[in-house]
Amino acid sequence: MGEHDVAVLWGYTMPHFDPFDAVRLFANVASILSDDGVFIIEDMDRVYWILYRAGYKKFLIEGRRENYTIASMHEGYDFVRGTFKRGYYIRPGFKKISDVDVHYWDLATQLAIGSVFFKKAELITQEEHEKKVGDILLFRKPRKEIAGKILEDYSV
Repeated sequence: MGEHDVAVLWGYTMPHFDPFDAVRLFANVASILSDDGVFIIEDMDRVYWILYRAGYKKFLIEGRRENYTIASMHEGYDFVRGTFKRGYYIRPGFKKISDVDVHYWDLATQLAIGSVFFKKAELITQEEHEKKVGDILLFRKPRKEIAGKILEDYSV
């Protein structure tokens, strides 16, 4: 497999990882990066923007088009995984099209997990960079020995 200099997770994908998956993700990335390797994540603080600012919605219109509407509904919470279950429905007909489990990450928790597996963890906010993308989490210098121990325990 070899070592790599850069790993990128782009496009607001962290909600699809529960905290246990996130630990494995960070450990796996740290294990394949070179000693000066960099892991870059684009994300946002969902605890602040969704849970605090907007307020969690049990029913939410996700999008509308000329001939249909997509809505999501709260359908449960998994206390062990820390994930919200959302059901997605299409109108007309209110037919279920998907279930999604999501974890609403805050940036501080991602930085804390990253600091276990990387010697340097940094947040570059939207206001600090020129491109109009999300906040950037930047992790440098992987701690391969820690990543290896975590991965050994998860493989049992």
